Amino acid sequence: MASGPAVVSSAAGRDLRANGLARMRVSAAQAVELETNPASPWYGVARSSYGAALYFCGEFEAAARQLEPLLFSGPSLALARLNASVMMSLVAVEQAGSARPSSMADMARDMVADEVAGLSQVPQAALAAIAVGVVLAAQGRFLEARDELEGALRPAADGRASVHGRR
Repeated sequence: MASGPAVVSSAAGRDLRANGLARMRVSAAQAVELETNPASPWYGVARSSYGAALYFCGEFEAAARQLEPLLFSGPSLALARLNASVMMSLVAVEQAGSARPSSMADMARDMVADEVAGLSQVPQAALAAIAVGVVLAAQGRFLEARDELEGALRPAADGRASVHGRR
């Protein structure tokens, strides 16, 4: 797989020190160029990593263009769809003025709660709680936001993520 090193570098190498973000963006763009088959599960990983890099660079509309198609993409890995929904909720908060941040955060929360997807056991499940917390804070619901964000930081006793009071 020619895109392998670029996908790994962009998805796992989120080193934000000394040009780390620039490297992440370049690696993710390269992965997107190499991973062109929407039927490949790595297509979603490449695009969700690129969308995240674009978000962190402040390019919200460009990030949304990479992330949005992944939300309902069947072949993408569930983890790529989770990352896409989390990042889309953050993009929507930055773009303000719509109910969309809540729906994207709810989508992430529902993915984690879905036992078939198997995401409740992965560390990235906490990202759904972070997305919900950020959306609540943007809505001025600070106490609820704090509860969500603190929940994302606390490991659940049974090893599963707690999102919006669900385990």
